[in-house]
Amino acid sequence: MVVRLSLLISLAIGAQAVSAPDASAASPTPEVVAGDTRSEGEGAGLVGQPLLAAAGVILLGLAVVGVTTLYVRLTRED
Repeated sequence: MVVRLSLLISLAIGAQAVSAPDASAASPTPEVVAGDTRSEGEGAGLVGQPLLAAAGVILLGLAVVGVTTLYVRLTRED
């Protein structure tokens, strides 16, 4: 039974590998991009709300510390 199952799985994986389509690669010749894609005279700048993202990371870190502390206190052996 186990031998038949392993043989069936091996055949299924082999059939999938044989029938998988080939991936096409990008062209090896470089394309020329004309000019600067940014606005005139401006740098990259910040996109979105970086302070909100930083606050979210800090809150997530504090939540992880709290959950870890609670887990350690509840599962310690005296």
